[in-house]
Amino acid sequence: MLAGVPAVAEGVIPGIETVSAEETDDFPPDNYQMPAWLQTARPVYFDGYTPPVYPHMKDFDARRLVDAVVEVGGNLLRFQPIGYWACYPSKVFPVHRELGGRDLIDEVARECRRAGIRQFCYTNYGVALMLTPAYLREHPQYADWLLRDPEGKPYGIYYHIGWMTPMRMLCTTGDTCRAAIRRVVRELCEHDIEGVYIDSPSAFGYTGVCFCDSCRSNFRKFSGLDLDRLANLAKLNGLPFDWGELPADVDMQALIAWYAWANQLTREDLLDFRKIIHGSGKFMFCHNGATWTGTSLPKQYRIADGFMVEASREVYERLMTGLKGASMVRPYQKVAQMYLGSYGVTWFGEPPHEEP
Repeated sequence: MLAGVPAVAEGVIPGIETVSAEETDDFPPDNYQMPAWLQTARPVYFDGYTPPVYPHMKDFDARRLVDAVVEVGGNLLRFQPIGYWACYPSKVFPVHRELGGRDLIDEVARECRRAGIRQFCYTNYGVALMLTPAYLREHPQYADWLLRDPEGKPYGIYYHIGWMTPMRMLCTTGDTCRAAIRRVVRELCEHDIEGVYIDSPSAFGYTGVCFCDSCRSNFRKFSGLDLDRLANLAKLNGLPFDWGELPADVDMQALIAWYAWANQLTREDLLDFRKIIHGSGKFMFCHNGATWTGTSLPKQYRIADGFMVEASREVYERLMTGLKGASMVRPYQKVAQMYLGSYGVTWFGEPPHEEP
């Protein structure tokens, strides 16, 4: 038990609203009806991992962004106010050092209303953060967010392409982060937006097994097993954590129990997120990139109102093949066009689709 944290009844996590234990077979429906316009929206995604949001938020211009959405024919903007840092005055998430008194969500919302564009906001769900040792010395309240090895020390380093500042893996199964992300979702819902987007439920490849006091205690309550039976997994400190290289002596009974536990937590999290978001009259989207792996929470895509699938492999290979072909004719000043259509969906053994 963490120092200073009062004892609670088994199965109850301080600061977290969990779903009923009887809701185990499926995802219970609620009474929310997503807006009809969402079915035919033309969304534009804006990422916050590069300029003008990171590293220099002072260069961000909400009107320029929204005008660009209008120019390309979009009518729905996915804005990212949570990435490496929060770009609004969050009381939970580490705040961008250049924020000052600004709230980028409000700035974008005002411009969206002016231009007739709708907005929904992104938040990550366990993606590594730049909680460096120097930053944590200044902000010790985030120390419990970090993934911990069996000795209780932070471990797990992830380098995002384009930025060489090392990011630390987060403890997505511990009480602290799970309570924090709920508060982040509430903060987003307090803004003038239409929806909230949760990034990568079940994406344990971004994290790994955490051995903090919270995880040790809760895993033991769930499974009756000691988390130290998975201590050798803490040595797999890949970039990101590589579940495909399990040691030959991995304790499969404990690992299967860990996945069952982690998936139950994901289920509780997503249902609570949905309760908060729908209770605010907003829609809920997810990036379900990890949904299609066998260790993920089954059918989690049914909880949200919609989801984005990152089908990068077939699109990347078709695009690169086309660009290589186009490069052959450029010296002759010829026009090169490339078809990238519905045949791409046959990669996974599906028949060609009548409609893309």
